[in-house]
Amino acid sequence: MNDFDILFGYFTDSGMTTFLHSDGTLVYQTGRRFAQDDRCIRYRISPDCLRKIKELIDDRRQLLSACAARINRGQAFAGENYFLFDGIHIIDWDLTRWYLEEDRKKHPEYYSNSVKVELTENHVRAVFDEICGLIERDDKELLYTRTVMKLN
Repeated sequence: MNDFDILFGYFTDSGMTTFLHSDGTLVYQTGRRFAQDDRCIRYRISPDCLRKIKELIDDRRQLLSACAARINRGQAFAGENYFLFDGIHIIDWDLTRWYLEEDRKKHPEYYSNSVKVELTENHVRAVFDEICGLIERDDKELLYTRTVMKLN
C-alpha cells in the first residue's frame, strides 16, 4: 500500500475503507476492496479540522509507535483491522474498547497476560475515536453552514 499522502486511514478485509489524505480529502468506501461497484464517498474536510488531526497525531506519535510495536509483532496484514496514523501502521484483529476492571474480575486467570494488549488497544481506539469525532464535528459544521447559506 502506498501511504505517503495518507494522514489517517482504516480498512478491513471486508471492504470498509476510510482514508484521509494529507490535502484534506476524505474517502470512504464500502464493498470489495477498490472494485468498480463499490460505494465511494469523497469530500474535503476544513483546513482547521485537518490541522487539528495533524496536531493530534503528532502529539500521540510516540504512543502510537509504541502501540504498533506491541501489537504488530512483525505480522503482515492478513484480513484484520488495519490502521494508519501518518506512516504508523497498526494491525489488530479486534480493536475493541476494553473495560479492564470488569475483565480483571470476570477472568482473573487471563488478566495478567492480556492487560498489556488491552491497554494498548484502548490507546489506539482512543486516538481513532478522537479523530473520527473531529471529522464528524467538522462535517456537521459544514452541513450547517451550507444550510444557513442556502436560507439567506
